[in-house]
Amino acid sequence: MRALLALSILFCLPASGWAQATHAEIYLDRPANVGHLLQQATFLMNERRIPEAIWTYQEAIRPNPVAPVTAPVYNNLGLAYNEMKEYSLATVCFQRAIRLQPQFALYYKNLVETYRLDGQLEAAKTALQQAVEINPHHAEAWL
Repeated sequence: MRALLALSILFCLPASGWAQATHAEIYLDRPANVGHLLQQATFLMNERRIPEAIWTYQEAIRPNPVAPVTAPVYNNLGLAYNEMKEYSLATVCFQRAIRLQPQFALYYKNLVETYRLDGQLEAAKTALQQAVEINPHHAEAWL
């Protein structure tokens, strides 16, 4: 017998007077395919369905949260949290991505941007210096 998790989310936009219902079903005994979940979450981000994207990124991470393959998922989850202005959660995600793939300067760039958005300029400066040390020729590290 398969266990089924049903997720229903209702988004209401009072100004426009309409509501959008979303329903997702996930079979809990089916092994998670990180690549498929990452694609699905990216699609949801592009559709501006941020809460659903966050949930999907979390599902992609859940089976093995310390595997290097999850670093890009943590990075994208951090970007989603930035969209929601949840900077402390975004910071944790970027730090985890960095811990898993420390040579990838883009994660530092996103951490720097998050610190900047959160008004933590000294932390942003430190993270920027780390990014430059990792890859001084990487253009995005200087942004």
